Amino acid sequence: MQADQPEPPDAVSHSSPDEPPTTAAGPAATRLEDADALLPAGDFDDWLAAMGESLEGRRASAVPCDDCNACCRAAYFIAIRPEDEAARRRIPAELIFPAPAAPAGHGVLPHTEAGACPMFTAAGCSIYQDRPFTCQQYDCRVFAATETADSDPRRAGVMDRVRRWRFDFASEDARQRQQILAAGAAFLRREGERLAVTLPSDVTQLALLAVRLFPVFEALQAKLKGADAATREAVADAVRKIYGL
Repeated sequence: MQADQPEPPDAVSHSSPDEPPTTAAGPAATRLEDADALLPAGDFDDWLAAMGESLEGRRASAVPCDDCNACCRAAYFIAIRPEDEAARRRIPAELIFPAPAAPAGHGVLPHTEAGACPMFTAAGCSIYQDRPFTCQQYDCRVFAATETADSDPRRAGVMDRVRRWRFDFASEDARQRQQILAAGAAFLRREGERLAVTLPSDVTQLALLAVRLFPVFEALQAKLKGADAATREAVADAVRKIYGL
């Protein structure tokens, strides 16, 4: 799944619905005057811990999607693991292709010309209970948490929802942790080509990598704003460990 590099972040962070929306990069690109349009994203620390467990494959993401299905129509290529046996029984075999640069047995489910998952219907996901783990893991709140935007026009529906998410922060320390995560994601976007390791080109995967690197970012903190060789190598080394390089 290839995507353009993200535009300047326009996702917002907040401490409560009563506070005006703010962002680490300045005023939000989209003003939401109607409080009813805002979506509670939950406690940030709880989300960060749960997202970390999901990325380790230990749990699915519990996303309050309501009636939103924007990600099903966002031109994503969906990874199908060998372990996704229930999904493989439901998805026509001719729709699953070998995943490039992946071990044998890993597949990918392409989207339709309209950008929708081929298993998506007018009634929603036709295999929801048996959907692949990739779909169970997907959580668009990662864009809000990392203050990342996807400039691909096919993801406009996802980004519209991202702009509405509002995290709660139990303390100023929690708010600072979100700012560290956002700074880390910005570091990856800014310094990625200068790191001695290849980073994902896909915006979503890069945001997820930032979550996995959060402990490293938390240790580096202020150094993320610079571009010294030691900081780049510390991040690159952590990426190698994550990918087993």
